[in-house]
Amino acid sequence: MTRYILRRALAAIPLLLGVSALTFVLLRVVPGDPALAMAGERYDAATLARLRHELGLDRPRVVQFAQFVGRLARGDLGVSYSDGRPVTRLILERLPHTLLLAGGAITIAVVSGVLLGGLAARRPGSLADRAVAVGSLLGVSVPVFTTGLLLAFVFGVFWKVLPPSGSEGWDLRFLVLPAITLSTQSTALIARVTRASLLEVAAKDFVRTARSKGIGEGSVFFRHLLANAAIPIVTVVGADFGSYLGGSILTESVFGWPGVGRLTLGAIARRDFPLIQGVVLFMAAAFICVNLVVDCLYAAMNPRVAAE
Repeated sequence: MTRYILRRALAAIPLLLGVSALTFVLLRVVPGDPALAMAGERYDAATLARLRHELGLDRPRVVQFAQFVGRLARGDLGVSYSDGRPVTRLILERLPHTLLLAGGAITIAVVSGVLLGGLAARRPGSLADRAVAVGSLLGVSVPVFTTGLLLAFVFGVFWKVLPPSGSEGWDLRFLVLPAITLSTQSTALIARVTRASLLEVAAKDFVRTARSKGIGEGSVFFRHLLANAAIPIVTVVGADFGSYLGGSILTESVFGWPGVGRLTLGAIARRDFPLIQGVVLFMAAAFICVNLVVDCLYAAMNPRVAAE
């Protein structure tokens, strides 16, 4: 198991370097000038040249990339152009809110998705099965911002039972609507995957044997069906949770949630190269770490995976 984890961890290093290089190149290729964004509408050529020199944008691209990689090797993501503070500090300030939102959303998605998928798989073709299928289709199809605006209007403006946006400390009332919105698509996907996996496992001989021995349906579901259908479910949960940790830009923007996603949107609008590069690298690292945990769960559930 240790060697398996080390192999996966070492394989992530070139991937992070590739993400860093690609982000650096794309930011320099797309139109826009950070110095021009900082100078505003009223500027002169001398001010613009001074800003470009202070930001290091007048140096050759190769030199800029070498300096970026050198700082990265020391664990330094640079300093934000617009804020003037270290990028690492800015990300860490927003990270607790993102972790709270991601944890709440994935908890709702896993509980709801597994229950709905189990309900649909219990009686294929029944009314409950068709209802879950329609609900899953809607959950995957409806855009996140549409769901968020609808929930904010109904529960925050019309009924006024929950705050429609914002965040005040660790008041969990502000978390409810963003977490439900973010979990909608994941719930639908987990429900569909759970149903398909449970139906596939239910056709196995060991499940029929367990039922013929008179084992209760609850025990059959958790010990035999769900345990053996868990790998596809874990895959979906890991992928979605990894994307949540990178910041959910649409959800955080709709609800004014002060997380990494909203920080990313502001950095893009201001052409803040160091902050964009740092956030993208953090997103990639978070996704890799979650995938590493998922790989370890694979190895724990199926030892043959670690032996490959």
